Amino acid sequence: MNPDKSNSISEQRLLKLLKEDSLAAFDEIFNRYWGRLFFATLNILNDREVAEDVVQEVFVNSTEQCNAEYGGILSVGGFYKDIDNIIPYYQRNGWEFRVAISHRSDFLLQAGLPTQYEDEVELGATVADFDRYEDSRTTVDITGAYIFPSRKVKILAQARNVSNEPEAAYQGSESRYDRHTLVGRTYFLGLSLKF
Repeated sequence: MNPDKSNSISEQRLLKLLKEDSLAAFDEIFNRYWGRLFFATLNILNDREVAEDVVQEVFVNSTEQCNAEYGGILSVGGFYKDIDNIIPYYQRNGWEFRVAISHRSDFLLQAGLPTQYEDEVELGATVADFDRYEDSRTTVDITGAYIFPSRKVKILAQARNVSNEPEAAYQGSESRYDRHTLVGRTYFLGLSLKF
């Protein structure tokens, strides 16, 4: 769908197109509402990666609901197959500790088009050899805080991506890396005061 016309398509029309198994309608809904849902979720959770995972789950579940209710098979690329979060938390006598372990599976970023790779296919390659995937990733974040007995001072320490997981993409198979970005670990130290 043309993004310039996004406001001219009514929500009722989009729902009708979804019933007709229109991937373009789903793309329009995704583009129209992803940002709003993400920032509302981020505001509540205060964790960017978990907020992204939650909003993605909303769209994946919506796709599955549309398929179940209307009998279509609306296949949407760009979504992880699996998202897992484990967040143990401990709080006692002013101390707070949290470990967030987040895993997301690999997923198709862009399907190779037969018209782009005609010469390669003639030489024995398959179009699937040119599909681009985002590689799976597991990150570990650790947060610790101490609230002094007066409840007016709080010290917070946070380490993100302690496992030092890179962001990576590959083409066709995991041995053909397309992108490998070392994002590194990030450390925060904070102090909050209440007057």
